[in-house]
Amino acid sequence: VLTGSEYFDAELFESGFLGEGIKPPMPGNGSRVLLVKTHGSDVGTMSRYNSAILLVRNPMDAILSEFNRVYGGGHLNLAPKIYIKESEWPLKYENWNFS
Repeated sequence: VLTGSEYFDAELFESGFLGEGIKPPMPGNGSRVLLVKTHGSDVGTMSRYNSAILLVRNPMDAILSEFNRVYGGGHLNLAPKIYIKESEWPLKYENWNFS
């Protein structure tokens, strides 16, 4: 059993995420996925599903993950450490209070 995704990222698929790009299980489509990842919360997206699991990440983990995705060139790479100090990234978050 795999987890799917409404999106398709070839890099993730080639790295072993075999459910990447597999659409939601529907009667007759023979889907091999149990769950499907989506970032959508609009009516069109929600109407394709009859149930949901809401996953809420720690904001600090999510921010670091997005930083690495943007500055590392994809989901599976780490950004070079130099970007932490020399990018505009610190300016975006210097006023946030996570305490």
